[in-house]
Amino acid sequence: MPGEEGGNLNSKPYFRSAVNARHVDPVERPLDTFDVAGPMTTTTNPAMSASDHVKPIYLGQQPFQNPDTSSSGEEVTLGGETYYKISAVDRMRPFFMSIVSHSDHWMFIASNGGLSAGRKNSDFALFPYYTDDKITEAAETTGSKTVVLVDAGERRMLWQPFSDQNKGVYRLDRNLYKNAYGNKVLFEEVNHDLGLTFQYQWAASEKFGFVRHAKLTSTASASVKVSVLDGIQNILPYGVPEGLQRGSSNLVDAYKKCELEEGNLGLYALSAIISDKAEPSEALKANVVWSIGLESPKVLLSSKQLPAFQTGAAVVTETDIKAERGAYFVQSDFELAAGATQDWVMATNLGQSIRSVVQLKQDLKAPDALKKALLEDIEEGSQRLIEHLERWFTFGLTVPKDGDAWLRQRLEALAPAVKDDLVKEMTASHDAFYM
Repeated sequence: MPGEEGGNLNSKPYFRSAVNARHVDPVERPLDTFDVAGPMTTTTNPAMSASDHVKPIYLGQQPFQNPDTSSSGEEVTLGGETYYKISAVDRMRPFFMSIVSHSDHWMFIASNGGLSAGRKNSDFALFPYYTDDKITEAAETTGSKTVVLVDAGERRMLWQPFSDQNKGVYRLDRNLYKNAYGNKVLFEEVNHDLGLTFQYQWAASEKFGFVRHAKLTSTASASVKVSVLDGIQNILPYGVPEGLQRGSSNLVDAYKKCELEEGNLGLYALSAIISDKAEPSEALKANVVWSIGLESPKVLLSSKQLPAFQTGAAVVTETDIKAERGAYFVQSDFELAAGATQDWVMATNLGQSIRSVVQLKQDLKAPDALKKALLEDIEEGSQRLIEHLERWFTFGLTVPKDGDAWLRQRLEALAPAVKDDLVKEMTASHDAFYM
């Protein structure tokens, strides 16, 4: 085997014992095994009978739900926009996508929800910037996370949308939607047993950063009481370059500081800029997360209380968390009428100054006006992206030899005059845009 010392499987006693122990494969079929004293032989497992193949599989007392639907794709219209829908996306091997924007946002997201995102370049990341395999594997610990408790008579049913921790418990459909312009992606899970559908969508806003819009819809014939804990996890503080996170992530954790301000505003900063120089270096900016839509929710700034909530215990609002990986969860209990929908919005941005935080706290006092401004900014961004695409097609997608000067000229013409310095800063690095 390539990479194994000596290249001989028989030289590995632990491998031989595992393969030759016939009980490790309970399916009655030919097994490729290695005889300790000789060459490869073929044997069968006599412990299994033909009737064992048709026995249903159970998780405790619960039948294992194994959907037999296959993945398919089609164009659909949602809210007046054209999306490409992949049905039964969980039946496919996880794949990677890039989400574009009209500005300096970047997002790389896997079909199972794992992601990395930020603004400008990888040194300004909101979630850790790793290779695609690590991002895909970290779907349970990075990015979106939702836990729902549903009252069903004398029981409370635990449902964790998009998580494989309870795989096979419910009859589920998982679907993925991406809009035609590539700047919005929507994840959907339909729980046929509970009569509930959960969706969340990622989009970009010039003013507010990354926006996550979540919806819980009842398809049941009667009202249902639910307890929802929803949010994002593994949020980076401001001021952590890619190389520092990649090489010293545990050290970075020790410097993390998460605080909750008035209006459910979470601040994620470093206690000090990480440096080996013998000089003070204050962290004067922070990444921020806030939410609107749920009535008087409890807010968590870390993932420490998730296990307690999953067992039905009450959670308490966190206001100050140090030396832990940042998260932002809202928890609320409400009753969902038959056919009704409850939605909420979560927004996160990078590098906010004290002045910006004060203004945001003021805006959060008028949530309806803030939500309207947020949705309008998202749509304005989509229109600007469309305009950019039209201009590119007008140019025939041909970039002149002096591409840097051409790009700088076009960006300065499109951007307001007050942002000249920002335009120069964004175009200084080849990682500023992914076109």
